[in-house]
Amino acid sequence: MYRRDSTKKLPLNNSQVDLIITSPPYVTSYEYGDLHQLTLLWFGQDSTQFKQWGRFSKDYDSFRKSFIGTSLKQKKNGNFESQIAERIVKDLAPARRRMAVEVANYFADMNKSFREMYRILKPGGKACIIIGNTKLAGVDILNAEVAAEQMLSVGFQPVEFIKREVSNKNITPWRDINTGKFTGHSNESKTRAYEYEYIVVMQK
Repeated sequence: MYRRDSTKKLPLNNSQVDLIITSPPYVTSYEYGDLHQLTLLWFGQDSTQFKQWGRFSKDYDSFRKSFIGTSLKQKKNGNFESQIAERIVKDLAPARRRMAVEVANYFADMNKSFREMYRILKPGGKACIIIGNTKLAGVDILNAEVAAEQMLSVGFQPVEFIKREVSNKNITPWRDINTGKFTGHSNESKTRAYEYEYIVVMQK
């Protein structure tokens, strides 16, 4: 079992993996470092089985900054290789400049991850990506469509694009239309967050 940054080279040879199944972070959804904070503190006490976790809990700020989709990155770093992503960031920028930077970094990081997935997959191997779309400041954030476009640009071949309703999302089901932040049922400006999710299946 490895803990690695998927935007960087993984400790695997080229064309070594048969199948990748993953659900990457959803842009502007959660700070994944915050979600894992308790795990860090808990496992950090076990120096025999989780040797690195204690270090991560002590250097928490750096740990948070390493996640795809984090809001802590201040400048855009990388390319999208997606016209849909370019349009989304452009539409966000006038009203939500900082949010546009967050979204831009997310798409750039995902593009790096897809390139690494392609490298380690065997010819004929498949990648299955489970991801959801959302809306921020009136702009449709088409994560699934961007992922598909980026994977195609890397060299993947399409297999299947599946849309399914998320029928029982009990945690943070609502998002404020104006701020993009999660909110409660009583908020008149609410909209359902991630009502649908998509399974993007591609083959090398």
